[in-house]
Amino acid sequence: MKDMDEREKYLQNVCYEYYDNGDISGKGCMVSGEKEGRWEYSYKSDIDMNGKMEGNYVKGKKEGLWDFKARNGCRKRLTEYTNDKKNGVERVYRAIKGKAPLLKEIITYVDGKREGEYRKFCCSKANINNADYCIENHDKDTTDIGNYTNGKKDGEWVHFITGCVLTLLVSHIKIYKDDVEVEHIRESEFRVKGITPPPLPSKIINSSINKYLEEEEKRKGK
Repeated sequence: MKDMDEREKYLQNVCYEYYDNGDISGKGCMVSGEKEGRWEYSYKSDIDMNGKMEGNYVKGKKEGLWDFKARNGCRKRLTEYTNDKKNGVERVYRAIKGKAPLLKEIITYVDGKREGEYRKFCCSKANINNADYCIENHDKDTTDIGNYTNGKKDGEWVHFITGCVLTLLVSHIKIYKDDVEVEHIRESEFRVKGITPPPLPSKIINSSINKYLEEEEKRKGK
């Protein structure tokens, strides 16, 4: 009986949002005039293409993990929010038909601005089926690793080129200050300037995202 009362209470608070053409764009609960709890949306974006996103609201503001998926169900992004701002790690994926999505970017946010380490992963197109991380650039398969400070590129940004499977060669290093490039050091200059190419940093671990992914895998296995 208690479960029924909770369901009726939920149904009474369910609200819908609509596109201009009358199609439903979102569904969730309103409490005291503010969005609360789980909301699900369909969205149209030039960047992510058409798809769905879902996550939680607390007093009208996004809170916790929001999951963005393409229309076919493949994950596009996992983003953490605090008080309606991106806060924590955002993972961007490349969807591959019939296969698990590949992680292509890791971006860290603080109060809605990029802060700390940024990584763009890559793989050779020929080895896409065996790669852990992948991104497709217009010219070459590359990897970029750098840092943001208050939303701006700051310090060393290292640009890698794939030499073979899971082998990355440093192509060049750019030095940034307040999002402006102040120095560009090419691989041919490393020896002359006595520069030792930096190693790949350790993998970013984010417990809340990893826990979410683990729980989702368990749900799929049931």
